[in-house]
Amino acid sequence: MGGDCFLLHYDAATKKVSALNGSGRSAQALTLEQARKDCPGQAAFALDNVHAITVPGAVAGWVDAVDAWGSLTIDQVLRPAIDLAKSGFPVSTQTAVAWKRGYDLAQHTSTFVDPIKVSYEGVDVYEVPPNGQGITALMALNLLKQVDGDGWKQQHNSAQYLHTLIEVLRLAFLDTRWFVTDPAFEHVPVAEL
Repeated sequence: MGGDCFLLHYDAATKKVSALNGSGRSAQALTLEQARKDCPGQAAFALDNVHAITVPGAVAGWVDAVDAWGSLTIDQVLRPAIDLAKSGFPVSTQTAVAWKRGYDLAQHTSTFVDPIKVSYEGVDVYEVPPNGQGITALMALNLLKQVDGDGWKQQHNSAQYLHTLIEVLRLAFLDTRWFVTDPAFEHVPVAEL
C-alpha cells in the first residue's frame, strides 16, 4: 500500500473530463523546523530521506474515484486486497503500528480538481494540475508547438528530430523542477507554463 493517485475521468455522456488528486501529504507531526533540523544544509530532501515519504494517498484516491465514477462497489474492487490482508501479509512491526494508529491515513483527503489541457495537432491532451507532474508533458507539447510554428518538420527518429525532442523535454523538466510544487503552499503559474 502506498503511493499517490492522479486520475483523469472521461464521461462519455457529458463529454467532460474530470480530475482527482489523491496525492499524499507530509505527516501531520512533521514541521518545517523539524525537517530542517534533521537535514541541515540540504535544499531538498534526498529520495531516501524519511521526510521525502508522504502519506499514501492512492487507496483513498481509489475509493473516491469508485464512489464518484465507478459502476462497481468499493468492496468488489478491493475484495482481493481485503482477502489478502485478512489472510495475512507480512509487514514490519513499525508499519503495523503506524497503520493501526492511522492518524495520517484517516486525515487524508483526495481533491476533485479541474484538469488542465493543451491542444496539440488537433488533439486535446489533459492532465491533473500541480502538485502532480503531468504538466511536464503539456509544457513539452507547448514547446513543440513553438518549434512546429517555426516550420520544424523532421524525419521521424532522425538525429535532428530526436535532438529537438530531447531538448524540449529537458526544458520542460527543468521548468517542472523549478516551478511545480504544492499550490496549497506556493503559487504555481500554470497558465504561463
